[in-house]
Amino acid sequence: MYKNTFDNALLYLSEQGLPVNEVMQIISLYDEKIELYSVSKLVKIDVSDAEKICNYLLERLVLVKKGEYYELNEFAKRFVFIKLLPDRFIQSNIKDKIKTHKTRMKQKIAELNDIQEKNSVLHHNVTVWQPRNYIDKIIIAELFSLYGEAIVCVGARDKSGYEKYLKEFDEHSFITNHPYLPLQKARLLIEGIRKFYRGDKKILQQVEHLYEEAIESIEYDYRYLIGTVAHQSLLMVFGIFLSQQLNEYSRAIRYLELSKRYLDNNQDKGWFTTCNYLSTAYEKKYIETNDQAYSDQLKKVVREVFESKTSLDVSRFKKKFRSWYKK
Repeated sequence: MYKNTFDNALLYLSEQGLPVNEVMQIISLYDEKIELYSVSKLVKIDVSDAEKICNYLLERLVLVKKGEYYELNEFAKRFVFIKLLPDRFIQSNIKDKIKTHKTRMKQKIAELNDIQEKNSVLHHNVTVWQPRNYIDKIIIAELFSLYGEAIVCVGARDKSGYEKYLKEFDEHSFITNHPYLPLQKARLLIEGIRKFYRGDKKILQQVEHLYEEAIESIEYDYRYLIGTVAHQSLLMVFGIFLSQQLNEYSRAIRYLELSKRYLDNNQDKGWFTTCNYLSTAYEKKYIETNDQAYSDQLKKVVREVFESKTSLDVSRFKKKFRSWYKK
């Protein structure tokens, strides 16, 4: 029964023009669990094609997936051993290719560590977003670079160049579901809205979905990030987006309140920014509903800012919300 399942799965993928035999050989000879990035590099196919192959084999119980890593199940190992492994000379070539790839990946990590030491912003991003594995670490670094290059296109009003970088972001989404990826793309789209897509509701909807994807990723896949600076910052920028771009003040309040809770009364720039937009959202909802709950919370946050010991310039905030402090 299993043999027929494997045969049918391989035949189906082969008929789609996908190099499934080569993928199976690489996975079998890799000697450890493997992710899509390495599959795509070793078989020389797009990451999207590697995902199609691996996910189809996963559905057919040929592969097992743990996190973002794939491996053959026990029956599939036997099948590959008997039917798919080539002669020792070809096997030797494949193993050499795998060894070279692993060496290159180690070198890339070493180079990244070196770059981090010289680039404080990149170092901060990697530290704050706590990559789970070396693939996450590489992707964060690559997205950091891609974002910078894409912003140059925005400044030059080069829409085609900018959209080329957006496609590269999409390619990376097949490799990892780390929350930094949708967050960076959301940030990049917001920059594009200002120059290329002003008033485009579809792009705003994309941004909304990307923020939601990042939050969902933390909530269900990267739970160790919950309550961290990265998580708090993400909740804050999403709350600001909901308030300023979509006028969804109720949802904005939800995420801004959660962001503020994780700040532990740390009266830094993030704290003040959160309080500022949270106060605006409370005021908007109070005007809209006349619900005393919103005005009570507004007074509470305004009082916190007015009576804080922060060294930040909060004069504009005080001018805007002075009447609420007196009430």
